Amino acid sequence: MFIVVTGIGAGLGADGLMALLKAVQHVSYGYEQGHFQTAVAQVSAWHRLAVLIAAGLLATFMVWLLRKLSHGANSDIVHAIWFQSGRVNFWHTIVQAMLSMTIVGMGASLGREGAPKQVGLAIASVLSRWGRLTSAETRFLAACGAGAGMGAIYNVPLGGALFALEVLLGTVALPLILPAMTAALIATAVSWITLPNQPTYTIPFIRSILESCSGPFSSDHWLGSCPFYLCGSLFGLMPINHSPDGPCGPPYPCLPCLAFSPFPIHSFWGTVWISLSLPLAINSRCS
Repeated sequence: MFIVVTGIGAGLGADGLMALLKAVQHVSYGYEQGHFQTAVAQVSAWHRLAVLIAAGLLATFMVWLLRKLSHGANSDIVHAIWFQSGRVNFWHTIVQAMLSMTIVGMGASLGREGAPKQVGLAIASVLSRWGRLTSAETRFLAACGAGAGMGAIYNVPLGGALFALEVLLGTVALPLILPAMTAALIATAVSWITLPNQPTYTIPFIRSILESCSGPFSSDHWLGSCPFYLCGSLFGLMPINHSPDGPCGPPYPCLPCLAFSPFPIHSFWGTVWISLSLPLAINSRCS
């Protein structure tokens, strides 16, 4: 039940924060309809500078005020989960989330995912107090709430669940996957009340190429995509060789594994495979 309510709250929070973001954008740059980028481009450079200065002043004042009123309460997500057992001051966290989304709407160079993660965290923290959950349960619920918020704002429930488990909790255990996915899926579905059910970002170059090609995928398409699958499988197996229980565990990994183990080498092989396989996939799609 706590997972479901957390997901619903995170989804509604994402809707509310996006409404706030759009309202701030319209007020800051004086437009009623159209795209945000177009509105920003149409105003003068002095207007943009003034809005950014106002955003900085607002953020500085509000951060000072929040610290003074909350006696130094910390609502950082990672800090709250690892050092506060997922418990945060609800109103302090909500106001901080609204402040974050406000300055993003004014043009601050920040991601909009921080605010919904904080809302999900705050809702999970309140629910854990009401339900008298243990510290471990509260920590897990808080991570699920933060991941659900991120999944809802970007329409990526799987990414939100993985963020909760891998990044915030540092583990991907089977008993934890289903609750994390449930919270993220519910939050994303609830956010569709006002947010669009479509990808948040697209790559115009690749999309235009693929849309210009008609006809079904040819058999060569799968050959062009094989490097993607091979690369992912290979790099996924590499950590096994370097785990303490693996066949080539430390301190003496086998020589063939060293060709793939260092991070720079991973980056190099990833770049090579992507640069080769993407043109192959596009060419096979258009053939």
